Amino acid sequence: MENFKNEKETKALAEFRVATAELYGDSTPGDHFLIRWLRARNLDIEKAKLMLQKYLEWRAENPDLKLITGGNWIAPKFVSDRIKIKITGHDYQGRPIIWSDAGRFLLNEIIDGGFKDDIFRLGYQLMDQFILPEVERMRVEKNISQFIFILDTSAMTLRRALHFQSAQTRVKFVREFEAYYPEVLHSSYIINGNLLSAF
Repeated sequence: MENFKNEKETKALAEFRVATAELYGDSTPGDHFLIRWLRARNLDIEKAKLMLQKYLEWRAENPDLKLITGGNWIAPKFVSDRIKIKITGHDYQGRPIIWSDAGRFLLNEIIDGGFKDDIFRLGYQLMDQFILPEVERMRVEKNISQFIFILDTSAMTLRRALHFQSAQTRVKFVREFEAYYPEVLHSSYIINGNLLSAF
């Protein structure tokens, strides 16, 4: 997945670089970045360009991203204490393994406490300053450009799972992840899945 698979990808990448030059000017990104958008749209150059353009507009216009990239934002302790996520190691090929304790990922408490916007801010910060840098490190060392995500639901309760605003938040985050961070997730796994425990 991390290497260019064939001549078709190589040819599409060269055409895509030309097609997207207007979006970047002199600061053209590397092949490893551009190929993600092509793969996400099955090498359709026009669709990939549109997807990339929406991503660039999102980064330029999203006030939360501007706040985070400015380097001055720190997640409120009320939020960071209720979101459990960490890098636990790497798989046999070198992909970073990201583990999240979904059962103690207390979205309902964060939302009810008035910190909903901070969930997304912290999510963007984790991707941009925590997960993607590790993926990039492994790309340089081992030509690996994806990570694995493990969701541990052992402590999840039905009450938290069915919290309406939490469900909406999860859906929004997944949609944004698919749209703005394509082809960086190799696979995801849910473990200890028992949503009926400790209602």
